[in-house]
Amino acid sequence: MGINVKPPKPMPIGVHEFRVDGFKPAKSKNSESINLNPVLKIVNPQNPELIGKELFFNMNTNFFTGILDFCHSVGVPLVADGDEFTIPGEFTGSDNPDPKKWGPYQGPLLGQNGTVELGEADNGKGGTTVKVKRFFCKVPNCAEKHSDSLN
Repeated sequence: MGINVKPPKPMPIGVHEFRVDGFKPAKSKNSESINLNPVLKIVNPQNPELIGKELFFNMNTNFFTGILDFCHSVGVPLVADGDEFTIPGEFTGSDNPDPKKWGPYQGPLLGQNGTVELGEADNGKGGTTVKVKRFFCKVPNCAEKHSDSLN
């Protein structure tokens, strides 16, 4: 006799407040970049049934716009180093070539709240899914152009 299981309900489309609780880095499918996989928890008091639910955002190291917008959504700018930028803070053991073996992230992104808009997107299989559409910037006097369609 089989056990019936239900997939989780997708997050509702709309604007939600979240908190950064950490990261679960892993190599991308082609192993040429890293998916930082931030652990984001909904803290939106307008939707009490969503509080504590995890929100997924891939945050690949090859997608600068996504990283910039994510960091700015929690009020933390990227660190400039000449013509390159880095995420503030660090992962312990990040010299290991396997990101799954890195230690925890330590830095200013942890515990910060941000605001995100979720929207409908193509799931690549002929259907739709709910994904991060855009982040709302909290960096004071920000002059960056932020994307209004990350999905």
